[in-house]
Amino acid sequence: MSSDIESAVGGGKPFSIGSVIGETFSLYGGNFLKFTVTGILIYVPVLAIMVATMGMAAVTGSGAFDPNSAIADPGAIGAMMTGLVTSMFFMLLAFSVGSGAITYGAIESKSGNDVGLGAMIGRALVKIIPLVLASIVMTVLIGIGMIFLIIPGIIIALMLIVTWPVILAEGLGPIEALGRSRELTKGHKWGIFGGYLVFYIISMIIQLVLIMVSIALGEIGALIGTLLSYAILLALSSTFFASLYTNLRESKEGVSIEQMAAVFE
Repeated sequence: MSSDIESAVGGGKPFSIGSVIGETFSLYGGNFLKFTVTGILIYVPVLAIMVATMGMAAVTGSGAFDPNSAIADPGAIGAMMTGLVTSMFFMLLAFSVGSGAITYGAIESKSGNDVGLGAMIGRALVKIIPLVLASIVMTVLIGIGMIFLIIPGIIIALMLIVTWPVILAEGLGPIEALGRSRELTKGHKWGIFGGYLVFYIISMIIQLVLIMVSIALGEIGALIGTLLSYAILLALSSTFFASLYTNLRESKEGVSIEQMAAVFE
């Protein structure tokens, strides 16, 4: 596994998943306000639609836990899950645009360029069709894989994890981007899996704390907490994708971050 986590395949710098994780939090910390606000702006209309069509409880899970006893209410949790399933398309759309915007911002930030929030979202909107189509195909493929004993679904997810950065930085269509992601992640899946697991656990802890604290503040507090948790998770995951993509290319192909960012000029 060690050769999978740290290796140089194309004469570039050694690939280290630890460096990817460290860089993820460094980039997010340096762009915390901009990336988080991007996530908030992306999810506000989605949550508004969800609240209008399904109600506050289904969106926020308010009432799912008794704040005093922390005992779960199966009915409220069921309503929340039903709400999330029925709003899957809107969530997918928001994640595609938000991930594209923040990925672009993260790559530019790593190269030393400072791009504004409007430019980030604008770049994602230009690529909205391939981003959304790729997300749909990925969701279907991963879902099919999950049906077959889960493991194939995880493998597919790891193979396709840098699809969004590929679309943003290389201008490929959705199908070509999926193949390109598979090519870049080849030989590093164990490292990526371990790194993403660490990142995911940290993100889930942050999300859970935000939601539990906000639920205790009532429905409005729960809605704000849900919005913040979505925004932060989007920002962190997208920054991780960008960092992983740039590190893979630096390692496998010897391409510098300046060369990668030059395509945006």
